[in-house]
Amino acid sequence: MQGGQQAYADGESVPSGYTLDVKGGIGGTNSVWNDKFEASGAPDKLGTDDNALSFMGSFSLSRQTAPSKDMTFGLSFGTADHDAFSISSGFGSSFATYTGSESFTFAALDYERGTTSRSGATDLRWFYGARALTTKSSLSIGGVYEDKFGSGSGASFTDKATDTYVGIGPRVGAEFTTRPSGSQFGVSGDVAAAFLLGSLKSTYSSSYSSGGSSSSYSSSYSEKQNAMSLDARIGVDYYLTDTATVSAGFQMQQLWNVDWPSDTDNDDDYGSPRLVKGVYVGFSTQF
Repeated sequence: MQGGQQAYADGESVPSGYTLDVKGGIGGTNSVWNDKFEASGAPDKLGTDDNALSFMGSFSLSRQTAPSKDMTFGLSFGTADHDAFSISSGFGSSFATYTGSESFTFAALDYERGTTSRSGATDLRWFYGARALTTKSSLSIGGVYEDKFGSGSGASFTDKATDTYVGIGPRVGAEFTTRPSGSQFGVSGDVAAAFLLGSLKSTYSSSYSSGGSSSSYSSSYSEKQNAMSLDARIGVDYYLTDTATVSAGFQMQQLWNVDWPSDTDNDDDYGSPRLVKGVYVGFSTQF
């Protein structure tokens, strides 16, 4: 999050204001449908993508509380919405179309207390704090059956599963910033992990219609759930001034146990952690 490390580029003085860091990016979220069908070799037949297009962003605001010490608040978020596959086939006098889609969103609020030390041209920052996390994911599949000869008969169905997770827990991490003497370019990165105590609510709904009649069903349940998160970033910084930079690089958020597909207890084809990754551009300034 680039907490307060820029303050030490020219010494150990405490800045008079705050440090604001803003990032935005685009990337991909691992496709659950692709994970599900991968073992059977179906992705090539279904045309499923390895990743669903996702958008990510983050804001952080930090304040030096003492020489080499800082306090930081940060917000990160991401969203992906994906029409995973659509296939059509004919058999006998009937024609069928099947579709699958998925979506995933997350938002994390972080609080950090950091300590920064300097080694040569590199600032090293260790931090601890807490993370509050919420996620929402959905998987759906539908089908439409039609008579190829136009008799008017047909049927359709839709199944949808939605998971919503809310949790909070401790988070620790480290980051670095290095800028060679006399250069306007530098490199920075960070990594952090959190263990979350929370609740998972799962909802399932289905509907079916045929011959002018229809039916539907829904159910939901909640359970306590422990989750984990891992976030990391690496990038190149260009110093507009000693207190303002623009940056570009790669970032990721990986989440375990926040929904049914990412549940580590699954023994079927699911069980892959949610991975949101991609490139970003950012701007950081002291004021």
